[in-house]
Order: sequence, then structure tokens, then C-alpha cells
Amino acid sequence: MKGVLYMPEQVSELWRRIEHVAQEKHGIRAYLVLHSAGISSTTVRLLRLGRPPKSETSREKIAEALGVSTDDLFGVQ
Repeated sequence: MKGVLYMPEQVSELWRRIEHVAQEKHGIRAYLVLHSAGISSTTVRLLRLGRPPKSETSREKIAEALGVSTDDLFGVQ
């Protein structure tokens, strides 16, 4: 696509925290942990942008996959 400049997305503080937890607890990248837990690629992309799921169930599933509490991962909601 001529004339289109690709700009990589900014990585949020939330995603940095998720990546850190994944590396510390599992030794692999966060998207691999989340994908293996059935988290959708759309949700992963939103997390990278700093937008946690609105659903408590989804937040719990993500935290469980990473092996931490929702409060530790997302803060008190």
C-alpha cells in the first residue's frame, strides 16, 4: 500500500504488567498464555491498548490464566 506509513501500536502499562506476569509465572509471552486459555485475539489487542474487558468473568479468566488475582492484575474495579 503505497503512501501508507505503518505505525506500531502503543503498548499500555496494563499490557506491560500482563507480559511481566506471563514471563515470571510461565516463562512465555503473554499472548501465548492467553491464547492457550481461550482468550480471543480481539481481547488481547484491547488489552495491549490498555482496555480491560468490561465483563468480570472475562477479567477473571485472564487473571486465572496468568495465575494472579483480578485485583493484582487490573486493580480494584
